[in-house]
Formats: sequence, C-alpha cells, structure tokens
Amino acid sequence: MIRAPHASSSLHAFFTKADVSRPHRLPVTGRSDLHNRCLKAHDVERHSCRNLAAALLATVLLASPAFAKAPSSEYTSVQDRVRQRAPLQRKQSGYNMPTDAAPDLQAKKPSVPQQVAEVRQLSATAQEATACEDYEQALQTYSYITHTYPDLAIVQYARIKHALLLYQAGKTTDAVLEMEGEEEELRGNAEVHAALAAMLYSESPKQINRAETQWEIAREFDQRFSNLEWVKQEKHWPPAMQTALGNFLNLK
Repeated sequence: MIRAPHASSSLHAFFTKADVSRPHRLPVTGRSDLHNRCLKAHDVERHSCRNLAAALLATVLLASPAFAKAPSSEYTSVQDRVRQRAPLQRKQSGYNMPTDAAPDLQAKKPSVPQQVAEVRQLSATAQEATACEDYEQALQTYSYITHTYPDLAIVQYARIKHALLLYQAGKTTDAVLEMEGEEEELRGNAEVHAALAAMLYSESPKQINRAETQWEIAREFDQRFSNLEWVKQEKHWPPAMQTALGNFLNLK
C-alpha cells in the first residue's frame, strides 16, 4: 500500500533542495485510485510548503535591522512626494511664509472705517496742497488715494480731483479719458459734466455738440457752475480748468 509523504518530509526536502518537483510516478495505466489521490496530495503539500517557506523568509528579512534602516529609493505614496517636494519648492522660490500667515494678514488689514478715515485725512492734505498751489503734490496724493482705496465710494471725489489736476499738469488727453470714465460711472454728477464740457471744448472746438450736451446735463443738476467765481472758491478747480471753463462760458 502506497502512503502519501508526510508534510515534515516534504518541508525537509524543500530546504535541503531535494528533487521533490518530479517524484517517481508509475505509468498512468498502472496507477490505482489510491495512488493518484496520494500524488495529488503530494502536489498540494509541495506548493503549501513553498508558500510557507517564502512567508518565513519575508518575515526574517523584514525583522532584520539592516533592512529596516535601508534607504528607500521611492516614496510610498503621492502624499509623501508632495510633502517632500513642498519645502524644496518654497526654498527655491524664496517663499518662507508660514502656513498660518493668512489670519495674520487678515488681522493687519485696516477696517473700512479706518480706511475711510485715512482717505479723509489724505484728501484734506491734497486740498491744502491745492490751496498752496502745489498742484504736483496734490496730484500725487490723489493718485495714491485712487490706487490704494479703489473700492471705497468716498474715493469718487478724489478721482474727479485727480482728473482736474491731470489737466492742470498738461496731460489733457489722460484728463479727458478719466473724466469720460467718471461721466459713465457718476452720470448726473454736475461737476463731472461741467468739467467734461470745458475739457472737450477747450481741446477740440469741433466737439462743441458733445460739450453742449454735457453742459446741459450739468445745469439740470446744479446751475452754480455758470458762476466762475463760485467754481474757483467752492470747488477749488486749478487755474487751467478755470480758464477752460471761462472760455466755454464766454462762448455761451
């Protein structure tokens, strides 16, 4: 009677490199059913032993200190690559701001009331410069206001004065363009329409029709712009704009 090999003998044969892959087999015609069952059991046992040996070998290697300290040439995950790359990118770009800097920046940004107070103070400084006929300083102050606080409604006054002072500085084309932009933004503002009428006529008498239209709109909202002295004392227009408005009024 043929007996199936025991598991311990198969494991011993595997580690001693015995040739168990092709055991002596009888011809198929001379095998009995019991023999065939034994051979099948032997094959299953052989594969189980190999899997067990591979598992034991892997366990030994993973427990080895040398293997644990060995450097890895690849990152284990996408997150590891991102974490490893981020400090290098910040170093190369010169960006060293901490990740929690956003709340600090938010805290340092002045509130709306503080911004309004700053605009009023700067506007007063620009008005003093205009009264002292320091038009260049006034222009720079209004330019700072319009670029620093563009979203505040109170800045519309500074934008109008900025366009008037551009005209005083000889930048007439820029002044007309800015005042046209204000006319679209502040349609119905008498000062804007009166100033644009004076600019258009002074720069190109051919645009008399446009100038007349702007003037009629200005008079609909405030007729005091027909008084040149009032414009000088109350609106503080610079001399070049006073001259342009005077020329237009003389035409009228």
